[in-house]
Amino acid sequence: MLKLMNIYLISTARVKISQTSHGKPVHKFYWVLDKKTVIEHITPSNGVEKPLPPPTKLNITTFDRIPHMMLDSAVEIDILTIVLRCGPQKYAGRSHHKCREIIICDNQKNQFLLTLWEDFGEIEGNEIEAKMEKETDLIVIRCNRKK
Repeated sequence: MLKLMNIYLISTARVKISQTSHGKPVHKFYWVLDKKTVIEHITPSNGVEKPLPPPTKLNITTFDRIPHMMLDSAVEIDILTIVLRCGPQKYAGRSHHKCREIIICDNQKNQFLLTLWEDFGEIEGNEIEAKMEKETDLIVIRCNRKK
């Protein structure tokens, strides 16, 4: 039971968009807390706490810029996207490397085919596939290629 005027650390909660079919909602989004949500009560301390690290600013790349950026292997690419489809794991090429293809979509509804190779396709790909089978929420992922 959450108590008023207390501090909690809440993780793995889901955020959903409020339904507008029954009128104008008070808030645009709402949180869903379920058995997977971890809630820790934070006891206030009178001592001076170490400040949080500054947030990292993402330089989000739009899908239409990716082909031009791929020419320079030193450039950093960050994309924020939702997963539309997660294909099965398969073997590709003459050397039969394991891979998994997922279809992602940006905020402009542009679709892009992303291939996850080897362990990344097996571990993270299985996790994405399992979440898509169980949950009705959209799966948001952040992909990046570092310099």
